[in-house]
Amino acid sequence: MLFNFLKMELYRLSKMKSTYIMAVIMALVVLIYSYFILGFNLEYMMTLLMGGSVPADVTYVDPTQTEMDVFGGTDGSGSAVSGVGLFHFNTVAQTYQMNIGGLIGLLLIAIVAGLFYGNDYSTHVNKNYPIINGCRWVGYTAKTLTLMIYVMAFHVMIWILSLLSNAVWASNCDPGINAGSIIYFFLTYMVTVTIVVMIGFVTTLFKSKAAGVTFGVLVSVGTLSLPVRILDYIISAKYNLEGFSLNHFIPSRILADLTVSSERRIVIIGAVCAIIYFISSFFGSIILTKKRDLSA
Repeated sequence: MLFNFLKMELYRLSKMKSTYIMAVIMALVVLIYSYFILGFNLEYMMTLLMGGSVPADVTYVDPTQTEMDVFGGTDGSGSAVSGVGLFHFNTVAQTYQMNIGGLIGLLLIAIVAGLFYGNDYSTHVNKNYPIINGCRWVGYTAKTLTLMIYVMAFHVMIWILSLLSNAVWASNCDPGINAGSIIYFFLTYMVTVTIVVMIGFVTTLFKSKAAGVTFGVLVSVGTLSLPVRILDYIISAKYNLEGFSLNHFIPSRILADLTVSSERRIVIIGAVCAIIYFISSFFGSIILTKKRDLSA
């Protein structure tokens, strides 16, 4: 039964325009951002803007030349905009981390999740769940598994685009695969899925697509974590607790602050918090689904 529902939900997700729109937007964001951190010659541009002399290791390109190629000089020699970016020597794992840490991907996934969970209530599909012999959890579980697949595909796409970006703009194409980068990949995936399930809980609680999307956006941009971050600052200033931060317990901040080289304590805290939030949100939604009169 669950497998049949999973196929149905995968089909429904594949028919949502936002599924592809968000993926395309993310692909463009990754490529543009990766270019600016890997291959945008900031020193050269600042020199031109300030009217100074061009660094000795950079060939000046007269902007009045009609055949100027701002992405590679005039005749293949020299450099205009493209060159050595601030993070030109990144590994692929580091480029991937910088794209994930920006939380743009989380925002786009959150919108898809809110719309997908909320479709049950906007289209009244949820009213059909009682026909499956009281196993209402099957429908919600299938939706969650579908989004878990989508999130994994999203993360893999970002990694592949980071690889391509390194191949084009960075000094090397070193994947940077080690224990730290592998743990980072799966932990950020786990935290993202946790946030998705939290969105599902809010959507189920209020029976509203708008509520789920709004919650997802607020979480992604850090609005809901702002009071906790202020409290974190107060606690740190008052008690001088070395190494303590409430940010390590907030899903969106975990995603933003984690790195491929984060210390083990931070990684463990992030993993434990993600599991706790996931279990609480998932089973909270299941309980609501079972107890609620879905025909209302």
